[in-house]
Amino acid sequence: MSNCRFVFIILFWGFGPAQLSAQDVAVTSDKIRNLLETKNGRIAAAKAEVESSKEQEGSLSRSFLPSIEMFGSKQNSKAGSEAEVKSSDFGVEAIFNVFNGGRDALKDEIRSLETLRREIKAKRITADELSDARAIYWNLLYLREKVGLLKSAIETNKQNLNSAQRRIRSGVAANSDRFEFEIKETDLKSELALVEGELVTESNKFKVIIGLDDRAKLTFSEPFTHSHDDAAVSNPSASQYEFLVRERELLGRQQRLSASDYRRSLWPKLDLFAKYNKLSQRQDTGALGSQTKNRDDAQFGVSFSLDLADSLQLRREANALEKEAAAANMLSEYERREIGAHLAGEIAQLKILHDLVHEAEQNILRAERYYQITQSEYTRGVKNSPDVLGAAEKLFDIRHNRIKIIKDFQVAKSHILSKIGL
Repeated sequence: MSNCRFVFIILFWGFGPAQLSAQDVAVTSDKIRNLLETKNGRIAAAKAEVESSKEQEGSLSRSFLPSIEMFGSKQNSKAGSEAEVKSSDFGVEAIFNVFNGGRDALKDEIRSLETLRREIKAKRITADELSDARAIYWNLLYLREKVGLLKSAIETNKQNLNSAQRRIRSGVAANSDRFEFEIKETDLKSELALVEGELVTESNKFKVIIGLDDRAKLTFSEPFTHSHDDAAVSNPSASQYEFLVRERELLGRQQRLSASDYRRSLWPKLDLFAKYNKLSQRQDTGALGSQTKNRDDAQFGVSFSLDLADSLQLRREANALEKEAAAANMLSEYERREIGAHLAGEIAQLKILHDLVHEAEQNILRAERYYQITQSEYTRGVKNSPDVLGAAEKLFDIRHNRIKIIKDFQVAKSHILSKIGL
């Protein structure tokens, strides 16, 4: 019985956890936003800040709720030969805010703007993370394509090496012919190892940014190509990227309201108050018994207060905040124009990359034809090994150039989409 149990444990340890941890995650460019919004740590933190800010809203209505204080005390006192005195004091006081110079309304508006500012910040952080995640995603697809190209180049080089060895055995080529291909094979394998290492690094970065476990296995099914329908990014409106500058604008509005708040601190404050106090005092006179005194005290009225102690300093603070608000508005306007110019440049670059992809595809056809002709002429003894190697390298370079342009195209498009909130 114990042997069976031991075998079961080994089997479970060997296969169970491994199967549970081998989580395959299919990723496409369309799924990245959803993955980020549900698992990205920075986006989650930004959303938590929004919720925190919402908890502080509604201060204006709360400011009119009465401030109620209840108090009570009880004590015994005796001095020398005098009779012992026992006293108790209980009461309640309520203060009602009537007028505070409009400062409560200003504070409430500042808090509402803070919530809005944090919502805009969360949207900007989402756009930043989305731009980074998409760039890593397309780089991953590019590296996978490059691994395929290198493996294909290694196979082609092996075929050329075999062809050279046949020519050497036939006596129509020098023994040195094979060295060209052997050296190239070493170079290609070294480059392949580097690219595969980079692929692992980029995969780990992608898992971190989209919030996946390190043990998750990424699978990709999206074809690595460029798109022809780019209407969404061809002519974005200014309103689409307004969220990138609104944070600073809202901060400027908050600073102006805070300046008004400081200035209104010199306005009088009016409160209604109501107070009830019950005092009970008993004096122990020994054989004569005790004497008890009770007193009920009720008060209500209006209180007026005005703080003039820091008036000069508060005025300076208000002036400083006004200047900071003006600076925030100037910076936001500058950033709006700067972002518009950057987007226009990126859109123009995107169109150039789109055309370059088609030109690269035409070049691939030419390079393939050139390689086939060179290889045929090498077989017939017209060309030598450096000619074949050069044609193979040219074909690889042109194929690699195509996938690099596609990567640059997709990364550029991702940056534009993120900046316009898509």
